[in-house]
Amino acid sequence: MLKTLSLTVVGAAMLVLTGCSTVEVSENFNGMDVSIQRSTPVCQVHGTISGLYLFNCIPIFSGSYNNPGKTMLFRDSTTMEHTMLMTLRVARGRNAAKVINLDTDNRETWLFWSLIFWSREWHVSGTAIK
Repeated sequence: MLKTLSLTVVGAAMLVLTGCSTVEVSENFNGMDVSIQRSTPVCQVHGTISGLYLFNCIPIFSGSYNNPGKTMLFRDSTTMEHTMLMTLRVARGRNAAKVINLDTDNRETWLFWSLIFWSREWHVSGTAIK
C-alpha cells in the first residue's frame, strides 16, 4: 500500500513539473518610447521553455519550441537556441524587422525530494521593432 501511494505521489509530481513552453507578448508601452532612432516598437516578447531531466542529462519532458504550450517526450529542447528561435518566430509573426535589448536567463534546479530529477528553464525576452 505504501509503495503504491509513493509511486502515485511521484507520478503526480512529475505530471505537475513536466516541460512546457510559452511565449507572452505585450503591445502596451504606456506611451513610453522604447525603441532606437527611426524605428517603431511593435511588441515586447518573452519566451520560456522548461523541462524535466533525469540526472540533469537525460530529457524526460520538455516544452516544444515549434508549438508553444505543447510538451515533447525524450527530446532536449530546453536550450537557449530553441528558446531564442521560438521567441523570434513570434516577433517575426508580428511583422518586426528586428529585436533589440535581448536578454537571456537559465535556471537548473535539483528536485531534492526526488533525488534523481532536475528542472531546467530558459527565458528569452526582447523588444520587437519595425
